[in-house]
Amino acid sequence: MCPGSPIMKSKDLVNWEMVGYAYQKLEDNDETTLQNGRNMYGKGSWASSLRYHNGVYYATTFALNTAKTYIFKTTDIESGKWEEISFKPLLYDGSLFFDDDGLAYNNFEQVRNMLTQRTFGPECSGSVAVDVSNMKDGDIAGLAALQKQYGIVGVKKDGKAKSIVMISAETESPVEPESVPLTLKTVYLKIDCDFNKRTDKAYFYYSPDGKSWTKIGKPLHMSYSLSHFMGYRFASFNYSTKTAGGFVDFDYFRVSDKIGTL
Repeated sequence: MCPGSPIMKSKDLVNWEMVGYAYQKLEDNDETTLQNGRNMYGKGSWASSLRYHNGVYYATTFALNTAKTYIFKTTDIESGKWEEISFKPLLYDGSLFFDDDGLAYNNFEQVRNMLTQRTFGPECSGSVAVDVSNMKDGDIAGLAALQKQYGIVGVKKDGKAKSIVMISAETESPVEPESVPLTLKTVYLKIDCDFNKRTDKAYFYYSPDGKSWTKIGKPLHMSYSLSHFMGYRFASFNYSTKTAGGFVDFDYFRVSDKIGTL
């Protein structure tokens, strides 16, 4: 709708009043202005997110009819003007993550270099073999249990050093509960998903040979949310946070209907 991304305020989280809108019009076209028999009903902006960082409010959204992602920002959320940034591709259900170094990222769910496979019950296990010898500083690659509250077992390169890490986004902010130094060229990673009797836990492992496995980090409570309509998925991924050009080689992805078997 236009205007869109309505902003409201409350003093008690019960009674709300309108403050304004993050935008008045996404694009100047027939769909937006309802001309020449065109409309954007069921399209337009979806799943807006509001964040606050260093005195600035950020509203993010995306639109199906423009195939774009939008970021609006203002220092005065009640009466100030919103500045727009838009780009392609369309990133579903995005938000902004502000790192300690001041850089901002779209959340992990929006990583483009990713292949996924749906998990299934009552239990399942997925594993990969990864050659990490061509990673660059700031790269991270591995295997994830992908949902809004995701979990990762992967390899991170910091300077010249590599480490196996487990990252958990079970809470609002991702944390790294464990990191293990890595000197091997190839590493094996595994996630076990236990849905038996609504256990809904994911367990993370690494191995030097694909035979003997070591747990890393902590179990992830897999909580379903509408951010990903398909529920949890295994996701093999690789992305950079500093310099583009690094890469990894996934030798295989294997899936089993039994945990502890790969």
